Formats: sequence, structure tokens, C-alpha cells
Amino acid sequence: MTEIAGAGNRDWSMHHTEQRIERVWAMPSRDTFSIPAISWWVDEELSRDERGARGLVIDPFAGYSKIAHVTNDLNPSCETDYQMDALD
Repeated sequence: MTEIAGAGNRDWSMHHTEQRIERVWAMPSRDTFSIPAISWWVDEELSRDERGARGLVIDPFAGYSKIAHVTNDLNPSCETDYQMDALD
């Protein structure tokens, strides 16, 4: 059993996944998910379906990003599902 401080006696071994860290330089952008290296990484993470589970991604500050399943942004020129205050 893998012990994690403060986690009690829970068996975390089934939740362990291999992580690879790689440093990549890319031109910064205010539209974070339009940066190819970040977009690729997010697509890879969202496509993982190791346990048959599907997640729902909600982006309350989407801007022009289409990466989430449900999008919101106050800017009416952004094509999002909602134009609401994120706290609402």
C-alpha cells in the first residue's frame, strides 16, 4: 500500500499513473489553450480514458477557447454557451 501523509490508510496504488515532465518553449499568448504545446497536452489529458470514465470540463472564463464541454465568458463576441458572471 502506498502511504500519503494525511491520507489515512487508503490504498492509492490504483490511482497512480505514470507522469512524464518535459520542458517545451512556446510563444506566450493571452489565449493559453491556443499555444500548440499546451493545446496538445490538454487534448492528451482529456482523451485519457483508462478506467472507462468520462469527465465533464467546464470553463467559466473560456474566451475563444473551445476545449471545454461547457463554456462561459462575459464577452459577447466570444462564441460560448453562456455569457454570465462566473460566480452565477
